[in-house]
Amino acid sequence: MENILYQIGQVLLYIIVGGLILILNIYRFQSTISQGIPSLYRILPRRRIKECYKIHLARNINFYKNLDQKSKIEFEKRVQQFISMKQFISRSKGLEITCEITAIVAGTAVMVTWGFPYVYLSHFKKILIYNDNYYSTITQQYHKGEVHPGGIIVLSWAALKEGFVDREDGINLGIHEMAHALKIENRVRNEEYSFIEQKAINKFDELADLEIYQRADGPEGRYLLRDYSITNRQEYFAVAVEWFFENPGKLKEIKPELFDSLVTLLKVNPLSFQAHKAA
Repeated sequence: MENILYQIGQVLLYIIVGGLILILNIYRFQSTISQGIPSLYRILPRRRIKECYKIHLARNINFYKNLDQKSKIEFEKRVQQFISMKQFISRSKGLEITCEITAIVAGTAVMVTWGFPYVYLSHFKKILIYNDNYYSTITQQYHKGEVHPGGIIVLSWAALKEGFVDREDGINLGIHEMAHALKIENRVRNEEYSFIEQKAINKFDELADLEIYQRADGPEGRYLLRDYSITNRQEYFAVAVEWFFENPGKLKEIKPELFDSLVTLLKVNPLSFQAHKAA
């Protein structure tokens, strides 16, 4: 009898110790994830993109069109992954969530996050699409787009499309809102936490503060970045990123230090892809 009780005690001890080791390993794994290692769903094989999405990427996303073939395939897989992780919701009567809407939204997000292969803005689960400008009960104003820290991106389809008509004017709602989402995602304590180097953020903020200060009491309309950019650091970043992806050559020519700062911060240089295409 004593021998049986001893054996049972040993088994229970092994179970308890094994459980403690498992809990410790899970904790260590989660700690590693929070430091930037991709979570499991990101390292699993990704599905190839639907053909209807590819059509609209080619029609609208110049960044995608300038990539070499291998990078295009990677871009497409990331677009499909982004789409599979989000819930696209129509908020206007009669507005259908089409391949065009989904591809442009996802393609813009992948473009802005291109330098961070395992970042899919995972904090943002829902993307709400209105047919046109919409009324916000929070601000009591009409908006074209906004990003809620709680995990929602809101876009006007009319304004989103308009941003891809002139692709070099530095005005693109999709890029603007995805830039906001990127900065918020960087601060959310999830598996994508703190992927932007703090040193790069500090450098960009110095440049933003300097221009905001210099332009605060100066004449309007004389600068590359539109006047809305000097509202605060966040808007300066979003407007600068619009120029960075829409017309990187002009941004580098007129504001080379700002351009180089964004290259470092976003870990991508759009001009390198343009040069590849020209070659």
